Amino acid sequence: MLFGAYNSIEQFLRYNDVKKRGLRRRTKKKIGLVALSIGVGFLMTVIIPIWGWIIAAGAGLIYCGWYLIEHHK
Repeated sequence: MLFGAYNSIEQFLRYNDVKKRGLRRRTKKKIGLVALSIGVGFLMTVIIPIWGWIIAAGAGLIYCGWYLIEHHK
């Protein structure tokens, strides 16, 4: 429960002396943090593995090149 033992949002605001603007600002910060977390999660699950595959493919091409150079008659 978001407001604990309070009966209403107004009672919560009155008891904690929180202005509606401050509550909105805090909510915006939380929404921003959630958006940042989703963005970082997306980067870690999609973008970084793609770069890993690109690096692995490059290493494979280098290995194939060395193999061909060493075994060329």
